[in-house]
Amino acid sequence: MLKATKSLGWIKEIGKIKQNAAEGNEVHGEADEYGVNSFVNRARVPFYPAKFARWVYSILHFANEWAKLPTKQRQKMDADPRYVYMLKEYGNIMRAKGFCWLAEHDSFIIGFAQSGRIGTVAPVMPWYTIILTDRWGVEKGSEDYKVITSKFEEPGDQRQELVFIGTDLKVDNILKALDRCLLKKKELKNTNYTPTS
Repeated sequence: MLKATKSLGWIKEIGKIKQNAAEGNEVHGEADEYGVNSFVNRARVPFYPAKFARWVYSILHFANEWAKLPTKQRQKMDADPRYVYMLKEYGNIMRAKGFCWLAEHDSFIIGFAQSGRIGTVAPVMPWYTIILTDRWGVEKGSEDYKVITSKFEEPGDQRQELVFIGTDLKVDNILKALDRCLLKKKELKNTNYTPTS
């Protein structure tokens, strides 16, 4: 990165940006040029594990199955039915990452990562709400401690927080699909669901 920032091309581009800004002109980045946009999905209700897995499986390949796909399907995107479906329903999700709260798996943060057509869903670590505060590895009152505790709401720090990056994203469709994966508040109330932590 340091080498790149000292390159002539980088220096010229930064100079153009500064000059445009100084002259009061709009400054456009790659996001504007290539149509890349992003958004964050947040929720304080757990996903049904099977519903979330089905949604992910409908648009991506899990890493462990990728090598087993026919060569043509791996090499030609338009030969991949999941990719075609993703484009049609949700736009081109190029990257997504974050963490999930899965019902009945309340003890662990579940990581979600996607790059291109490959995704993973796997446990990362326990939620902080389950770990004794003296075992967090941060000093009480420190900035890190404040960041961790700022995420706490009832019942703790469990939540959905997923970032999606892509082109021509159909944000409403993605949000609706993720909402369909959530336990409904009414269901939480009717079933007396409480986190297992």
